[in-house]
Amino acid sequence: MVETVLVGKKKNASYGNVNTRNYLSLLLESDGSNIGETFLTCLSLSATEEGAYKALILKKPALCRFERMHPFFRPFMMRVGKEINEAATSYKMFLSLGAAAFSLFDVISDIYTIAYFYRKDLTETAQLMTALVVLSLFLQLLVVFVTHHRDKRIMMNEMIGTVTFTKPAFNKFRVLTNAKPFKHTILPQVSEMMIYKIAEMISESIPMTVIQVREGRKATN
Repeated sequence: MVETVLVGKKKNASYGNVNTRNYLSLLLESDGSNIGETFLTCLSLSATEEGAYKALILKKPALCRFERMHPFFRPFMMRVGKEINEAATSYKMFLSLGAAAFSLFDVISDIYTIAYFYRKDLTETAQLMTALVVLSLFLQLLVVFVTHHRDKRIMMNEMIGTVTFTKPAFNKFRVLTNAKPFKHTILPQVSEMMIYKIAEMISESIPMTVIQVREGRKATN
């Protein structure tokens, strides 16, 4: 089990049946690998290592007896889970870069749509979308200012990341690695990322709603 958790998923099938897996004395070696894989899965789906451990105990009742027999087991698994959550891996880097790529793609698609509306002489709609894109960027900068105004250097770095559309990558990576908040802010990284995302979505959701309403009115008239 420990080897599977530390090395990674082995995709080993468990040869024990459902009934025997509930009893510690009847567990097989393959069950140990299966338990390790289950813990990694719970860890990827849970917000914290504590939640992952509780989910593991619910899925693998035999571990309840093992935990009572060996008090070190719970803190050991919690520590291992914490190290895995905080590890900076290439996979987490790839996910973070993907977040920045999607953000940049959204902006490019907005610019293309605005240019398309101008070419079709839908000036009012294009101006509305332009205003909302600017508003979205302003709100993102406002989030950065409110969060980091006590440290001007970090605030400027975060603002540069915002206008270059690379900040979503930093936000995602900090959340994936359970990074501690900066000393000058009380917001956890996940809260900052969610507020930033809400501000970012304004340029995407409102224009389409307005356009649909206008098209509906034209069709009615």
